[in-house]
Amino acid sequence: MKIDSNVHRAALLAAAVVALLSGCNQGASSTTTAKRLELGGSLQGEMTTQSPKNLNDGSRYAVADLKLDADTTVQVALSGALKGKLALFDPDGALLATSDTGCDCGGDEAGVSLAYRSTRAGDYQLAVSGVDQNDYGPFRLSSKTVDTRNDGALTLDQPVDGWLGKGQDVNEGGAENRYSFAIEQRGIYEFTLSSTDFDAFLALEGNGVSLEDDDGAGGRDARIVSLLEPGEYALVASAIDGDQGLYALVAQQKQLPEGSEINSGGPITLGGTLTSYYAGRPVEYEFTLEQRQRVTIDMRSSDIDSFLELSGNGVQLSDDDSGDAGNGQGDARIEASLDPGHYRLRARAYSTGAGLFTITSTVDEALPPGGGDIAVGEAVEVELAPGATDEYRLSITRAGSYTLMMSSSSIDSVLALSGNGVDASDDDSGGNSDARLEVELSPGDYLIEARAYSGEGGAYRLSIQ
Repeated sequence: MKIDSNVHRAALLAAAVVALLSGCNQGASSTTTAKRLELGGSLQGEMTTQSPKNLNDGSRYAVADLKLDADTTVQVALSGALKGKLALFDPDGALLATSDTGCDCGGDEAGVSLAYRSTRAGDYQLAVSGVDQNDYGPFRLSSKTVDTRNDGALTLDQPVDGWLGKGQDVNEGGAENRYSFAIEQRGIYEFTLSSTDFDAFLALEGNGVSLEDDDGAGGRDARIVSLLEPGEYALVASAIDGDQGLYALVAQQKQLPEGSEINSGGPITLGGTLTSYYAGRPVEYEFTLEQRQRVTIDMRSSDIDSFLELSGNGVQLSDDDSGDAGNGQGDARIEASLDPGHYRLRARAYSTGAGLFTITSTVDEALPPGGGDIAVGEAVEVELAPGATDEYRLSITRAGSYTLMMSSSSIDSVLALSGNGVDASDDDSGGNSDARLEVELSPGDYLIEARAYSGEGGAYRLSIQ
């Protein structure tokens, strides 16, 4: 966390605070007494036009004394109406740590925070300032000590607070804390490293496993989810940019749906639900159809962005999020009428990640393929093959106004009509992704072409009125 990335700015702030502590602040009263913030306690104040002024940016600031013993991890929080920032100085006036800047705390909600682990006992100084010269208002400081453990054995469902010292970038051998744990039962395990002080990086090692993650838990927090066999493992906590700070590390076993087991691939029978785990390599399944059938396959996961691939018997289909249903989960769905034969199904993540997923499949009577003759007053429900265009022949015996409608819940319909001097087409005039043509036709023969806008396949209904 940084008040300002500019080192010179930080130095000026340090100089301003040191000047205040020595009673030499310009633009403030000649004598300033700092209040004391007790460990585990709180302190209230207000930034006004009478508060001392930082000479580098015109912001107002206040200082509180904070007495620390050696090897004490402390966390200080700033809340209240003041839009502010924090800085901690050692007994000699050297800048030790700063908070994130620019937090509009808003009422009594927790705003910015600062954490530090002392290396020696003494009276430290905590500086509070506005983000800029226009920031004023009441504020509240609160402090607490944090019991930290930076190594040793982890226990499932028992979070550990730790302190990571400042070091180099993680790719350059930066500071790291290592924990050990033992797995006694095969299963899915989740490990989360979270911090408000640094960009977390987590690694899992041991028993033939080597995984790492930067931001899988969202924001700057790291998460690893993995299928683990019984054995000895290690978790390594570090920071992407070598920053220091507090963190929380927790290990949990993920519960499978009741009555389910991990299916790691192989032959399957359609018409049910299976649970599996993706760890960076596609999970492959095989199935055989004895007759032409309508098959729907859904892949769902809260851990990864699902991706399905179906191949075999001249079919090559894939999908990323057609099963999403607008819920933002990134679920995949493949719907197709398949001829008798042998097929291969591959389940994986669209990009990176690892986690649990389920595959649910249903089998129904297949729709007939589209195309052929169609008459006024007739409606057909058929299957469009991927990349295909179904052609229909329509004969009109009486001049008049006619409506052609192509509707589908699985494809973006495109309808075209030509012949006898007519050339018309439509994509979505039927609402949603349905196509609709309203045309004046004279007696004669016409060609109707039905297809999908993006070349996908699926069921549709075509009617002539």
